[in-house]
Amino acid sequence: MKKILLCFLIILLFPVGADALSKADKDLFYRAVEAEATEGGYEEKLAVANVICNRVNNPYFPNSIRAVITEKHTVKGKTYYQFCVVRDNRINKVTPSKDTVRAVNDALSGKWIMSDKVTFFNTKGLKSYARRNHTYWGSDNIHDFFY
Repeated sequence: MKKILLCFLIILLFPVGADALSKADKDLFYRAVEAEATEGGYEEKLAVANVICNRVNNPYFPNSIRAVITEKHTVKGKTYYQFCVVRDNRINKVTPSKDTVRAVNDALSGKWIMSDKVTFFNTKGLKSYARRNHTYWGSDNIHDFFY
């Protein structure tokens, strides 16, 4: 319980914050959210932005937006990207919508619509690493979320 309270206090005292990001990192964040939730509305995009911010604020993940979005691991010679939109280059083929810009800016300002523990999402119903190895938190119209 003390650890949860401490993590919550750290997030409140040191939020990701819009002012902490360079223009290039904010643009990358916009494009990542747009590519991951193109079919969704504002709430689906805010949920994806929340997951990215949750990772930045979680000690088990990199501590910057750029590093979280571009994170990859190589296991037995095979490279795995944390976000498929980086792997398949969709991140560089989208133009962020007004809903995406608003959702990212709201997330950076501290608006949350899910638990701060949620650090994984995937396409709704997809059999994935997250589904096999993490606890299901909930779903929106296009994603399942896990912690």
